[in-house]
Amino acid sequence: MTTIIIIVIAVAVLAAMGSKILSKDSSKESPALAPDSEELSSKKKKKKEGGSDTEKPLKISTNMNTSGSSLFQPPPETPLFTGRKELLKEINLAEEIIELAEINQVALLLPEDYKIVTDYQSTIFENKTAPDFSKELQLDLGEKTINQFEDLFKDIKYVFWNGPLGAYDHPACSYYAEGSLELAKLLFQMALSDSNFSVVIGGGDSAAILNKIGITELKKMIKVQIEKQFPSTINRNQVSIDFLENDSYQLWNYFSSNFFVSTGGGASLEFLQGFLKGKAKGDMASYLPGTATLMELCEI
Repeated sequence: MTTIIIIVIAVAVLAAMGSKILSKDSSKESPALAPDSEELSSKKKKKKEGGSDTEKPLKISTNMNTSGSSLFQPPPETPLFTGRKELLKEINLAEEIIELAEINQVALLLPEDYKIVTDYQSTIFENKTAPDFSKELQLDLGEKTINQFEDLFKDIKYVFWNGPLGAYDHPACSYYAEGSLELAKLLFQMALSDSNFSVVIGGGDSAAILNKIGITELKKMIKVQIEKQFPSTINRNQVSIDFLENDSYQLWNYFSSNFFVSTGGGASLEFLQGFLKGKAKGDMASYLPGTATLMELCEI
């Protein structure tokens, strides 16, 4: 049985029903992926939700019956009724996602805790498991969630990651990039140590996370993983490892064939949608709208 994990931040509505409801096997992919239920039923999958978009539905669930100010407000020129109507649509979508998740036995995983602030510009945060989203913002995954990464990926063989998990580009506090950075390091190390473990990272923002890890630290990570494969009889002090490349992007993307970075986030999602829907039986180029259109024109 194949185990896959898909990490996406785009599906905010998954949290609308609360963070504790997704503890059992369940999934519907995000609307952007939209695979058919039959395509998922033969594989065990997990889908991890993280990032700022998981915050909005949690706000919805806590604010629907409250009065006063809220962090989630309709646009200034939009009538309040329209704003509420959109919230209800998202909650209904959450219910559909959860129902199809249960049918297809795919686990949807939400963060256990968050780095919480009351002001986006704040550099001081608190780890909370149940934030009050009428007053607070979550800017990254919490320490408990980050420390669970290794266990989460223990039995995983395929990973698709789209979107950073927090405010990685915060102007005043680098700590809000911790969740994304730790995930990137772990996935790369696992890819280096296990040739059967495959990672695809899609999206410019996701790729930007990798650029925050300097070339020196990246080389050190690679050296450590290489040395782990030496037999115990090898004196590591007598071995010097160097690289032809001094560009971190080149090392991330080309050092190991089972770790791939694409700057096309939306394109990656559309490709995955077509790939799953077509059960990988078609021409790879046909799974992208642009190349599919060109192929159709060539046939005319």
